[in-house]
Amino acid sequence: MNILEKLRSNATSAKYQVFNPNGPDYLFEGKLLYQHKSDDGKHVLVKVYESRKGKFVVEDKTCKPAKVHVTGDWLSIFGTIGYDEWAKNVYRQLGIEEFEHI
Repeated sequence: MNILEKLRSNATSAKYQVFNPNGPDYLFEGKLLYQHKSDDGKHVLVKVYESRKGKFVVEDKTCKPAKVHVTGDWLSIFGTIGYDEWAKNVYRQLGIEEFEHI
């Protein structure tokens, strides 16, 4: 079982509304697959959802205003929260690693 399948099996379906600072908010039924909290555990910095229609929603609260990315491809999540070491650690936890072979 890959990481995405494990995340799906551990999540329960619910209705979600995600604030979108650049347009209409997103309303969908789906699963909260992953959330990454701050080091002190008090704040959720990143959430990843999967809608019932197969879209992945990445909510990035590490910046102001928060950013929201919607994609139909799991691997396209790479890059949505940046490329620094912290972000790449989050991608690894999601089972997404990208390399440029040179």
